[in-house]
Amino acid sequence: MGAGWGTRLLPLTREMPKPLTPILQVPNLDRIFAMLRQWGVRDVLVNLHHRADRMLDHVRARAPDGLRIALSFEPEILGTGGALRRAEWFFDRKEPFWILNGDVVMRLDPAPLLRAYRPQHTIAAVWVHPALGPRTVDVRRGQIASFESKTPGAPGTFTFCGVHLVNPQLLDREKAYLAREPQFESIIGAYRRAQADGWLVAAVEASGSFWADIGTPSQWLACTRALCGGGDFVDAHPTARIHTRARVRNAIVGAGAVLGAHARVENAIVAPGTRVDTRVPFLALPARAAFDPPVLDAIRGLGWNPDQVTALPLGPRGSARSYTRLALGGQTAILVQFDSSRVENTYHVVHTRFLRRLRIPVPRVRADRPRMCAAIFEDLGDESLLTWQRGRPPADVERMYRRVLDIMARFHTRGASAARAARIPLMPAFRPTLYAWERNYFADEMLRKRERIPEARVAAMLVELAAVGRALNRAPRVLVHRDLQSSNILIARGQPWLIDYQGMRFGPAVYDLASLLYDPYVELPDDLQRALLEYYAERSPDPSGVRALIHFGAIQRLAQAMGAFAKLGANPDTRAFADYIPAARRMMLRALGAAGRFPALRVWCARMTVD
Repeated sequence: MGAGWGTRLLPLTREMPKPLTPILQVPNLDRIFAMLRQWGVRDVLVNLHHRADRMLDHVRARAPDGLRIALSFEPEILGTGGALRRAEWFFDRKEPFWILNGDVVMRLDPAPLLRAYRPQHTIAAVWVHPALGPRTVDVRRGQIASFESKTPGAPGTFTFCGVHLVNPQLLDREKAYLAREPQFESIIGAYRRAQADGWLVAAVEASGSFWADIGTPSQWLACTRALCGGGDFVDAHPTARIHTRARVRNAIVGAGAVLGAHARVENAIVAPGTRVDTRVPFLALPARAAFDPPVLDAIRGLGWNPDQVTALPLGPRGSARSYTRLALGGQTAILVQFDSSRVENTYHVVHTRFLRRLRIPVPRVRADRPRMCAAIFEDLGDESLLTWQRGRPPADVERMYRRVLDIMARFHTRGASAARAARIPLMPAFRPTLYAWERNYFADEMLRKRERIPEARVAAMLVELAAVGRALNRAPRVLVHRDLQSSNILIARGQPWLIDYQGMRFGPAVYDLASLLYDPYVELPDDLQRALLEYYAERSPDPSGVRALIHFGAIQRLAQAMGAFAKLGANPDTRAFADYIPAARRMMLRALGAAGRFPALRVWCARMTVD
């Protein structure tokens, strides 16, 4: 199976089909061919769609001796089931055949699957693993009971490893397990229909095997580490040039890459032909391999030659935006690409220019291409308030937070009147509907989906959160950032700068204040939290209102944050966000204790914090 888009490896897979991913500098497709030849296979078919030209050129140039290679082109991608129907001419209707995923690194003895295959009873024998991967398969008595477990990752669940030994009866047109004509479908649906017809899908564990998904850069690195024995490694192509002062550890360096003296490549991948002389967050590749022509044109607008620019993606975030550092020699800039279906993303440049007129420190706009949903901003580096404060003296931390609060106070007071006068587009203001959306988001993602809390307890907590929303709705509205946490405050040139403000709107000042002071990323000490609250209150036109409502703002904000952490934590690419749920609970418990109300929320927070 070689047709997939390789979406999770983008932008690497714009030019490189995922089966050609080099594993210890050998394309994975070649590794699979070599394994199949050892099994005694002689005829292999590869289906093609994404970058079919690259796959075709590779197979023509490097087809191994002893294998006859056929190709099945899919003008429209068909999925595993549709691919089989389109390529049915290839198969012997009397003998079983293998299916292997081209994006899985494996070392496997086929004997256990051959033993499990019974042509009169088994529609397929599939390889499963009891410990690695997402473990979304339920197995009963050596058979697949469900391909979509209701308790993924729980004891007794398995990962389907992408190797099948398939009975040719699956292709029978009269049985119609697969659609009679090629269309997009998964083979899993065909297996389910065959199971309903009395067939079994044997689930086979294989001792002494090796399996690794390489769907993301971190998985590719983890696979390479495992193949290198589990310790530190550098997997560099012989043609790569690495300066003696470059720092390279746990890294993959492609053919023809050049690493300069200032290169810092740790737990990262450098694609073939890339020039790097800076820190690589997790991936580096040439700009021409990373972007479409309109983005390359925007880079030219900086006065830069795209052929000499390196793209350094900054990793997945909890938003519909992607951030890439562009590097040319010692110069850098930040490319932001966004989904225009989220209207707040289209406000980013407008809000930046508005805030700069107010002397609010935000990055400068260097290029704007709204039709291509992209903009380029000044690069202020990677040091956020979150990372800056680690290990610093408490007095220094308090001084920096005070500077942030000075900016926040200016944002709230001057920003409100200026936004009204300029009539800039804003997101809908905080009103009962928005408070309700945030608490329902928390209930759905955190309480119901993640923790499966009984509905009666969910209802009790929603009643308390509704009271929080009503109290906040009575507060005066100012211009708020809406996501003013430590990770959205950069420290550059000795001062704080705000980012991720495109969701700004009118709302209660304590929402921003609580986002900063009750930030689960940091967990400020209680005494510092109180001191900073007083510092802001004394600069507010409504100090008593700030003091009275700060705990309500914290409860509301933390409920919204936990909903986001739970949702993002369920996604393999952003699961690290779930690590902040315990801290968010502790901070909410602190706010609930100060409020002296809301027993259902307090019981939930206290119980979960202890657990």
